[in-house]
Amino acid sequence: MKKSFIATMMVFVLGGIYMTKLSAISAIAETEKLLSPNLAIQNAPHQPYFENNGNLRYPWEYLTGRYNSYGPTVKDIASLDVAFFPTDEGFDDEKEYATINHKDDGIISHDLIIDQLKSIHAEPNISYSPAFRYVSKVEEYSNSDWYAINDVSYVFDFDYTLNIYGKISVDETGRLVWPWEIFTANPQGAEINHIQVLVFSDDTFEIDDKSSSLATFDIFYEDQFTSRETIEKHLMQAHLKRDEYRFSARLIPTLDSDLLPSHLYPLTGAFPYTPIDLELANVAKNCEVYSGSGNAKAVVDANYETRWIDESNENTIAWLMIDLGVTHYLSKVKIYWEAAYAKEYDVFLENNINVETFNGDTSSFKAVASVKEHDKYIYEDDCMLNEAYGRYLIIKFLSKGTAYNYSIYEIEAYVDLSAY
Repeated sequence: MKKSFIATMMVFVLGGIYMTKLSAISAIAETEKLLSPNLAIQNAPHQPYFENNGNLRYPWEYLTGRYNSYGPTVKDIASLDVAFFPTDEGFDDEKEYATINHKDDGIISHDLIIDQLKSIHAEPNISYSPAFRYVSKVEEYSNSDWYAINDVSYVFDFDYTLNIYGKISVDETGRLVWPWEIFTANPQGAEINHIQVLVFSDDTFEIDDKSSSLATFDIFYEDQFTSRETIEKHLMQAHLKRDEYRFSARLIPTLDSDLLPSHLYPLTGAFPYTPIDLELANVAKNCEVYSGSGNAKAVVDANYETRWIDESNENTIAWLMIDLGVTHYLSKVKIYWEAAYAKEYDVFLENNINVETFNGDTSSFKAVASVKEHDKYIYEDDCMLNEAYGRYLIIKFLSKGTAYNYSIYEIEAYVDLSAY
């Protein structure tokens, strides 16, 4: 009886010790509560795989335990983090990878993966494999460890260039035609800063990104056409003679963009151009013109009977600005005055001007000519310029020569031959 009692007590004590140990283990598990990926993922048919188009398909329902009693329960899982790592390097949870948070769907698109890879400046054209972890839905659980699937891989063919497809052409009048509707409709359209145009001889039929052109020029405005006149001005600047030329172009991204310039577009057809004769060139003719008031277009229309009349009040300084379209070295500006001339005026030639916001403020500009005592009897005023190079020709009128507001028939701008 005594032995039986002692044995019973030993069993009770040992059992208590065992139960205490189990309680401690349970307490540890309760504090960790780590969601763990199910290693059975390796077993077909539940293995993720890349489709031929680069989409990643994975068994969402299997992973989240809908069909797997061994995995975490659905109520514990909010989503999956899916990361993409270089297959040859293996997964390292200390490194930064392109990661996509996904839920309620068993597919991640090729385009979405590409966007994520680009966001971390991943190296293109190497093999990538997926890794995943569970993201906890409830506070008492932490996210699972990462589980890498090294035997599933795909080579993503991408680069960091502006990839916007389209075609440029030259129409029957010699204008360059741009597919702006394609540029602006593309998600990368907002990354475009300007277009770089490349000029080739008419006997050039094939080019690549390393091809050397005869000349280049930039187009900054979103217009469907670049006029023949503008093209010929650029050809003139490049000292190109009358001949037939073809064009290609590449899109140049904004300064804050992570993208590189696009690949070259295919060559246009050839067209005969006649670059402007520098000795006779009035490069202001038919250019865009802006002013504080009045019909400013009249000063560049080559009609010496139409005129601009300043309509500003006495407290406003009058000004005109002509956009020459391209940069020029100018030697002189010729002003054809009506009787209401300016006694004093300054001339500026600048490059960096926003035509939408310019209001005549020239305080930060350096004048290339200043006229202080204009002779009222000189109606054709040759104003010689000093070291004048730029695109935007500005004339600022400082004082009147008569009681009337300023009035001008025409303004001509002539290139500096010594600079070409």
